[in-house]
Amino acid sequence: MSAVGDAREGEVSGHHTSLRSARLDAMRGLAVTGIVLSHAVKLHVGDSSPAFAFVSAFAMPLFALVSGYLTSPPDDDGAHWLGWRARRLLVPFGVWAVLHWSVAQFASTGLDLLGIEGSLPGYLIAVVLHPWQGLWFLLVAFYWSAIAVLISRYAHSVRAIAGIAAAAVALSGAVVWARQAGTFESPADFGLVSLLGLLPYFAGGYALGRMGLSVSEGLPVRAGVAGLAALAAVAVSVVVTTRMGATPLRASLDVVESVLGAVGFALLAASAPERMLAPLASLGGASLGVYAMHFAFLRVGAGSGWTLVATSFVVALAASFALTKLVRLSPVSAEILLGEARVRRRGRPRR
Repeated sequence: MSAVGDAREGEVSGHHTSLRSARLDAMRGLAVTGIVLSHAVKLHVGDSSPAFAFVSAFAMPLFALVSGYLTSPPDDDGAHWLGWRARRLLVPFGVWAVLHWSVAQFASTGLDLLGIEGSLPGYLIAVVLHPWQGLWFLLVAFYWSAIAVLISRYAHSVRAIAGIAAAAVALSGAVVWARQAGTFESPADFGLVSLLGLLPYFAGGYALGRMGLSVSEGLPVRAGVAGLAALAAVAVSVVVTTRMGATPLRASLDVVESVLGAVGFALLAASAPERMLAPLASLGGASLGVYAMHFAFLRVGAGSGWTLVATSFVVALAASFALTKLVRLSPVSAEILLGEARVRRRGRPRR
């Protein structure tokens, strides 16, 4: 989401993006498209179809990969930077929880996917204990920002960063595997379980950014071919795994699907021709608003079926994107609802 990644110098200047940031925004555009589509499928068809498994496998991991890449806390003033990140992430997290609850009181929308019920204080408590009932990725991204501050202060070599990334993969892989296999549940995880599940992607993206990997000129065509091959493998895997029960094998394959899906789409965006980037980059730049508002437009008709999936997907994506543009007309509303910090002329966020 636009507030989640803190752009590295030279990549973003206000809303004017270079080719490099356009490729990263295109990845976010792919991710938010996947989120909207997965919710449309879940609401109108169910979450047991291979289509849902395929789309949901890559969306949040891809967001985390890009967010990790863009996270760049200063080595000498991490506490101040973290406070700035808290305003950009936690303020929208809380404000949208209130807005979602308010809308759910008088309208039947896709907001029921968030499990909204009870009084406002009760729902706000539930959102803190179980962030999946709100915009949980914002809270998880804040946790990652705190971790990144520690890494930037104490890890000053490529070897140290690679070691931290490897440890993150091992830890989160074990937790996700146990959870997917049905052997781990938490009554109140404060988003920490979700953080562990996405930690390899955050850490991997961060390591790539610290090591200086650039996509400004685009990757070779063979990278896109590798991405397509990875996505084909995911498609085959989800067809097989959706017929399995909660077994260790399925848990392992779910992890593999997420990795291949995120990497596959990232490679496609990094190697695609420039002319194909603009629509996805524009959508990616509005990703937080689309993420927050698409729920309200998912229930476009009664019944179920793929026609409703397609209709609700298009309506939700278009309406939430248009509303995000309206929110941006006011710098104050953009800062509160979208976490978009005002920028100086030189393009750096005002801290």
